[in-house]
Amino acid sequence: MRFSAVMNDSAAIDQFATYLTQVNRMCKKNCCVKIQPNGMTFMSSGNMSESGHWFCLFISKDGHLFRSFSFAGLDPSDPEKNYIYLEFALDEMSRMLNKDHHHMKLKLANNSHIGPYLRVELQSPCSDLIVHEFMVRIIPSRSWDLYRQPTIGHLKMSIYMPPSKQILRLLHSLKSMKAKFVKFRSNNEGEMYIESNTDQGQLSAYFSELQNDRIESDSQEDFATVRLMTNSVHQFYSALPPLTRIKLNTITDRMAEFKTFSHEEDAKIVFVVGNITE
Repeated sequence: MRFSAVMNDSAAIDQFATYLTQVNRMCKKNCCVKIQPNGMTFMSSGNMSESGHWFCLFISKDGHLFRSFSFAGLDPSDPEKNYIYLEFALDEMSRMLNKDHHHMKLKLANNSHIGPYLRVELQSPCSDLIVHEFMVRIIPSRSWDLYRQPTIGHLKMSIYMPPSKQILRLLHSLKSMKAKFVKFRSNNEGEMYIESNTDQGQLSAYFSELQNDRIESDSQEDFATVRLMTNSVHQFYSALPPLTRIKLNTITDRMAEFKTFSHEEDAKIVFVVGNITE
């Protein structure tokens, strides 16, 4: 197994640091990193049964961030095993990137005394090269399935959400009112209701003329409904830049999948959260 990647641009390093901050807000403890031929994916260490949600952020090696990207997985001859899964505490690296840097190199290394580690080389315009080493845990292939995205069932509805900044304000209000659950109802005509019950009464916000990816098996009048933990959805939206564009997929009233869909970003985000039955 081998991995190394280089960024030689301060804007790229700053953007990478922004992505790490987003992941750190969603992964409060350890973070799993899946290194693959086309990039790297940061994802939740826990599964749906433990936290009620699953999160990942994928960074493409072919975008604007990496100057070079060298990789070989556990078994390069087998597409199913040409990956590296590792786990480490992300917050230390996130704090380390708060300064102005114009060169950054990531390299997976191994020491016979301390085991595997991630070597991070940083250089600023007016400083010498600084090297940080982060202990990592290599995840064996028999455990990879524990970290993969939850299986998505029959897609009931796919709709493009209102502006993220607007949704975050609404979720913040619900959280301030101690609303434990929030319900999303949407249909193929581009209508969406966001509803919640609080001690003060029922709150309902209505949106119309939203774009759909039409699901042909459903009639225009059918509403797909998913009921989620307010804190989970608020945590997700709080980690996003204000202008992030989100698509919501509702799966048979079982779970919701929030996905970014901008074609201009180097990173793609997926957030899956389980439905709460009434």
